[in-house]
Amino acid sequence: MRFFKFATVSLVMIFFLMLGIAVSDAYAGNYLGEFCWQDSEGGITKLAVTDMGNGHYLLNGILTEDEGEIGVMHGNAEIVGDKVYMTITAAGSAEDETWSWTGSFILELATLNGKREGVSIGYDRASGEIDLDYNSGTLTFIPCPE
Repeated sequence: MRFFKFATVSLVMIFFLMLGIAVSDAYAGNYLGEFCWQDSEGGITKLAVTDMGNGHYLLNGILTEDEGEIGVMHGNAEIVGDKVYMTITAAGSAEDETWSWTGSFILELATLNGKREGVSIGYDRASGEIDLDYNSGTLTFIPCPE
């Protein structure tokens, strides 16, 4: 009987030890800071970048349109060769409309300048119209505004 008690306690301790090892290997990532771009229409994209390891990055932040309209953004980035490939989803709402945008950024790794393209969907509350639009433009890496 004493052996079974010892074996049970030992197995429970080994289980929790293994669980502790597995949990210690999982980490939240390394926050790298905020990075900003200005698009060809004057909008500013400000993204918080978290390095998840092995060239994988999580992104979240804010888009400030040139008219002052605000949208929130999230996505991911991958570094492949001399390029940074980013997928972004953004959405926002104003008094008369709501919109979303899904697209990609392709940036030069050396300068972080590049291009964006994507599809937006806008809903006009007054008319009830839905507008589907493709758009593209350039991105210039800039110091983040306060």
